[in-house]
Amino acid sequence: MITQAVRWIEEILGIPPEVLGRVFISLLVLVVLWVIRRLVLRVVLRDPLDLKATYNWDRGSSYIFLLLAALIIGPIWVGEVSNFTTYFGLVSAGIAIALKDPVLNFFGWLYIIFRRPFQVGDRIQLGSHAGDVTDVGLFQFSLLEMGNWVSADQHTGRVVHIPNGKIFLEAVANYSEGLPYIWNEVSLTITFESDWETAKSILQEIAKAHAPDFGDEMTSQYRKANREVNVSFTNLRPAVYTNIQENGVGLTSRYLCKPTERRATSQAIIEAVLREFRQRPEIEIAYPTHRLIRMEAP
Repeated sequence: MITQAVRWIEEILGIPPEVLGRVFISLLVLVVLWVIRRLVLRVVLRDPLDLKATYNWDRGSSYIFLLLAALIIGPIWVGEVSNFTTYFGLVSAGIAIALKDPVLNFFGWLYIIFRRPFQVGDRIQLGSHAGDVTDVGLFQFSLLEMGNWVSADQHTGRVVHIPNGKIFLEAVANYSEGLPYIWNEVSLTITFESDWETAKSILQEIAKAHAPDFGDEMTSQYRKANREVNVSFTNLRPAVYTNIQENGVGLTSRYLCKPTERRATSQAIIEAVLREFRQRPEIEIAYPTHRLIRMEAP
């Protein structure tokens, strides 16, 4: 009966016997793989209320099902292709297209591991995301986020997972590479009538007290940074710059600090300045004001 059915299909559809056999085997492979997949899902997903696990297993098993089907059924039809090498090339190209993002993320991981634009513990910014690197995986790395609605480079409490492939598409800013310090600035404005030279001297001393120690350790770190990333600064010590603002004399203190201490050092400097200026009546902090000059007629 089976033989007669096969002959009938050959006569009606005009399909050669060898092709019909391949079709039958291919369908059989698909059915067996589908049954195995359903059995595995039934054993693994005993809790139907776990929606996240159900989704992950269902999606992952479908990918494995399609990959196994292609690898098993492909050689059955390889006679219709020129040779197995051609078939393998076609399958590889298909996988590369279908899994473009995972492949890009994997090569991004290799780039991160061997080129080391950053490592775990570094503070970085990639595109619009900034934070401390907490983990580097095969397909993504994790940041303890900073910024966003929180100012002064402090953490938000969220963990951001970024695909490794973004390393090829976005510029990476590393706060920790080279010297383990960044430049920070604290600005204030005093009135034109104030003794700006004394104020500048006070700000200079306060900034110097909160800057890192420029001893042998700093010299060693500077030389190491110069070798690794060709960092070259003419002056690493704190400096205070003067300019003219609309409502007074502007003083800007520029100093080095660790990336994680930016807000703390800014607060310490500002509080020290407020305490010191309170004892100096000749120095007043400026704020927006309006002046009215009355001209008497001659």
